[in-house]
Amino acid sequence: MAISNRTAFALLFATSIAASVSLPALAAEGRGQHASFEELDLNADGFVTLDELEAAQQTRFDTADTDGDGVLSEAELAVQIQERGAERAERMARRMLQHLDDNNDGVLSSEEAQRRDLNRMINRTDTDDDNAISAEEFAEANAGRGGDGKRGGRGGDRSNR
Repeated sequence: MAISNRTAFALLFATSIAASVSLPALAAEGRGQHASFEELDLNADGFVTLDELEAAQQTRFDTADTDGDGVLSEAELAVQIQERGAERAERMARRMLQHLDDNNDGVLSSEEAQRRDLNRMINRTDTDDDNAISAEEFAEANAGRGGDGKRGGRGGDRSNR
């Protein structure tokens, strides 16, 4: 059975709404706008029930349904997708700072941003361990994109070479 793009987007969004109020999401700190346990426990009895989860899911749907017609249009879905993309970008930027900001000043210098990325590129691409990337190694690495990014079991930090 084939489904339309509109139906596929609606299913994707509905699934993301359900996932956003799932119990594992409750424990995920700093991963977007997830409801806290206290927000989901509507009657404050110390338990989150199916009824309370369904209420949270409906609230999210109603918030996305900006024209209040009871259905989500392509434009309403696009807004939700853009908001989630912005949240993801913010999380990625925060993680980059945590990992690359050596002097903890809250910003990345050119040296901080480039040094680790370049060492990582050499480490993952230089298959003959000569500390240089040949045209063949470069082509092989580019042809292999889309996988897990790991090269033939290679590993370790070669930044001290």
